[in-house]
Amino acid sequence: MSQRHLKWFLVFVALVAVVGAGEAQAALTTFNDLTSFQNAAATASITLSVDNLDFLLDAGPFVTITRPDFTVTDNDLPASMDEQNNSAFCRGGAQATTGCITATTGANGFTFAFGDSINAFGLFVVKSPASNVPTLTLNDESITGNYAANGSLQIGFFGLIDDASPFTSVTLSGITAGNLLGFDDVNFGAAEPVTPSVPEPSSLALLLGGLSGLGAVVRRARARR
Repeated sequence: MSQRHLKWFLVFVALVAVVGAGEAQAALTTFNDLTSFQNAAATASITLSVDNLDFLLDAGPFVTITRPDFTVTDNDLPASMDEQNNSAFCRGGAQATTGCITATTGANGFTFAFGDSINAFGLFVVKSPASNVPTLTLNDESITGNYAANGSLQIGFFGLIDDASPFTSVTLSGITAGNLLGFDDVNFGAAEPVTPSVPEPSSLALLLGGLSGLGAVVRRARARR
């Protein structure tokens, strides 16, 4: 390799090291169990809040249900959402202290919209064994719930985390019209601000090595003039 080619090769290596060190390794990740979702949120410095949807009013049907941090909108008319207490479709079953949202599903699903941007969202969905499995969609990603027995019903968890691109809404869709579902224990949170990342030691070593080699080539070229 000629000195000129070597010089440009080292420049390329140095640039790759700088660009590689500055790139954030983050992506949208989906979950179908609560524990994995919580662990991933902690790793991404996301503090989760939970709205248990307890002690609701049980007076519907509603087009939109307003909670302190978000709204839930039925995307089909006529609206079918109810606020429930003491329902088998709540995560805790039919108990006076448990609440949830129940809905007879439509083709367009339900949208959870947040006043502030978040990086993590999850919730439990309760369904009858005979009903189909809904999907949670965000940015063309889908999650199939991992359902387990909940009395005579089934309960599944849907969650997603995107620590690179905050979002303000999630749509629960892919549900056959006419199925009765319960929504409960909505988990959500935003990533905590972090200082700009610094290059890893291996990237710094590669960069310094490339620059050192480049300097040596330049010095030799000057000495021969």
